[in-house]
Amino acid sequence: LAVIRFDVTVRAAVVACYLTVLLLITVVDLATRRIPNVVVLPAAAAALILAALGIYPGLRRSLVGGAIALGIFLLAYALGGLFLRVIGGRAASSGPALGAGDVKLALFIGLSTGYPTIIPALFFGTLSGAIVALGWIVIRLVQRRYRPFAAMAYGPYLAAGAAIALLWGEQLITR
Repeated sequence: LAVIRFDVTVRAAVVACYLTVLLLITVVDLATRRIPNVVVLPAAAAALILAALGIYPGLRRSLVGGAIALGIFLLAYALGGLFLRVIGGRAASSGPALGAGDVKLALFIGLSTGYPTIIPALFFGTLSGAIVALGWIVIRLVQRRYRPFAAMAYGPYLAAGAAIALLWGEQLITR
């Protein structure tokens, strides 16, 4: 997809690597509900190094995108944990609504997409996650098997939003 979108360029190679990381994270998160540090932290470091070398999206855009994503997801992580403790009580024993791996994934996505492309990345990732979660809730309610605060893997939806942004984010922003 990256080569089709960007021809045979350095940017296509970098985007292809980022898409590969996102696919790996998706598969692992769906199977284990964990985003491994051994994947996401080196990927974030590589995105920062490549940006510092002047490769898309560039250092300034990368740092701003990373800061926005990290700030939003750290806040969501803290508020989600507080909400589950105050409102959820014992029902929240399956773990936090948003895990630390999701926060680190958001940082990688911000560093790799940069600003302003992080905006559609987070929008589409959050929207797709919300749609699937609402669908899951409806299905479980119909089946009479709904459990409040049940955990779901959120990384795949963030990864999908990032993939959309990496491939078409600039077009989405300029329209």
